[in-house]
Amino acid sequence: MTEFWSSVDEVAKHLGVAQDSICRWIEARGMPAHKIGRLWKFKLSEVDQWVHVGGAGGGEKPARRRPRRPRGVVMSGKRMDVFSMRVWLGTFGDAVFLAAFSQQNVSRALGDYGTPMAAPMPKGAVGGRMVPEVPALHRLLRHAFQLSKALPNELLHTFEKRVATLPKATEAERLVIQRVGQNLFGDSLLDLWEGRCAVTGLAVPALLRASHIKPWADCETDAERLGVYNSILLAPHLDTAFDREFITIQNDDAIIVSESLDAGDRSALGLEEPLRVRGVTDGHRSYLPWHRQRVFETWETGGTL
Repeated sequence: MTEFWSSVDEVAKHLGVAQDSICRWIEARGMPAHKIGRLWKFKLSEVDQWVHVGGAGGGEKPARRRPRRPRGVVMSGKRMDVFSMRVWLGTFGDAVFLAAFSQQNVSRALGDYGTPMAAPMPKGAVGGRMVPEVPALHRLLRHAFQLSKALPNELLHTFEKRVATLPKATEAERLVIQRVGQNLFGDSLLDLWEGRCAVTGLAVPALLRASHIKPWADCETDAERLGVYNSILLAPHLDTAFDREFITIQNDDAIIVSESLDAGDRSALGLEEPLRVRGVTDGHRSYLPWHRQRVFETWETGGTL
């Protein structure tokens, strides 16, 4: 089942603490939270995992930063099962904070956060980022946690564990498995795109749609069906236009609109001005030619699906 979002008040009651404590923990301790509009929203499973690894330990006062040693970079690492990867944290000088990761796909997907880590990597780390302040470090770690759940292989492994004991003999049973995969996929897309439409920036999760580039029915493997790079998080009208092949996406991330939509239709859909998709990666671009080819074939025949 899809896990619902919880408010600050609901999380405070869940943990038995004051709402002020929740707000302080978000900034001072990296409590997993998602900014949706002006409000903080939470997944209770993420909060419970954060508590389990000691995020709320030591009372309500923020943990003091240890004095920096005078020599170079100070790095320490701890296995964190909540991340399904190893993370190293450290400092350099007076105003640089570092985080290194053992998962290459997570490290690469953090390109918009800080700058690449130039210091020698800790043993076992494959990439890292540098940020100038503690709040930025919290945002970096929170997104790394989200990515570790959503990126290829991690999502597939979660799906395989969830359905391992489910029967698959009848069509109804196979539909149950399909719904499990689709629910996991939708939640992961919200994490990957940080709860916002990739085009408009709409940040109302209940209104967003995980729009497959290569449709579920056309995928040959579960890895394709559950590949987060095989989908884009879109507002409902753009999801429908993308699915029904009225729009597609170029290699430069610009949206192409079908000539079958006249000026009035484009204006009604907000497509009269040039639009671009933010956050497109090489992983997405490996699927987009499939969508463009199918769209162009549809447009050439003058029809839609």
